Amino acid sequence: MRHLLYCLITVIIIGTGCGITQPAADEPPVIAPSPPQATADNSRTSLDWSGLYYGTVPGMDGNGREISLKLRKDETYVLNTRSMRNATDEDTITGRFRWEPDGGSIKLLDIDSINRPIYYRVGENYLRQLDLVNRPIEGAMSELYYLRKDRDRLFDRRWWLDSLGTGPVVEGKSGPYIELSANGQRVTGNAGCNSLRGSYVLSGDSLTFPPLSTTKMACPAISVERAFLDVLRRTVGYAVSGSTLRLVDSRGEYLATLRAEDPAD
Repeated sequence: MRHLLYCLITVIIIGTGCGITQPAADEPPVIAPSPPQATADNSRTSLDWSGLYYGTVPGMDGNGREISLKLRKDETYVLNTRSMRNATDEDTITGRFRWEPDGGSIKLLDIDSINRPIYYRVGENYLRQLDLVNRPIEGAMSELYYLRKDRDRLFDRRWWLDSLGTGPVVEGKSGPYIELSANGQRVTGNAGCNSLRGSYVLSGDSLTFPPLSTTKMACPAISVERAFLDVLRRTVGYAVSGSTLRLVDSRGEYLATLRAEDPAD
């Protein structure tokens, strides 16, 4: 008898503790949150987002890394990265990108996403690098993860010498040009006969060219080349308007006018 009573009590306790509890009638069901959706007014629809963005951000190896990222209107990209510690550690990747559902950030496709960032928040004239799961990088160094837009379109264009001072250049587009790289502050080009290369220093609208190196070919007509190299040596500033670049001296006077040759996008 005692054994039977003990079994009944055990069954009641187990049934009470393990029974399925139904939600109260007025308790709302739990619904998983949906990802944010794009609104009519977002970065994708409201900003002039295509163009070249550049900057130096902390690398995953602890060293700074120069980045230039060109976004095209057909939703393809060109990504160039270069280590600040090792100049030979440089690569260029091309591929497609995809807008995230909120229309405010992009994801780079066709790329190894394990050891490099692939998400960027798109703002007015800047990109903000996000972490590997599409979240903002916070902390003391959060301000270092921004790339600014090349609003003047100064970089990665071939600028042909059009005139020196007020006079046109006789050689035209078969002669002198310069091309400035966003990464490494490098300039390459041709002085008219000899190739040139070196670096530039850019700060705001200030632009200078430290002494450049050139090849030493013997040229029958060297006057334009000498004048062009002298212009680069005296340049302290610049002004860009569309496809025209003007180099300026310390008195604010135009030294030379150059015209851009734009690559097809």
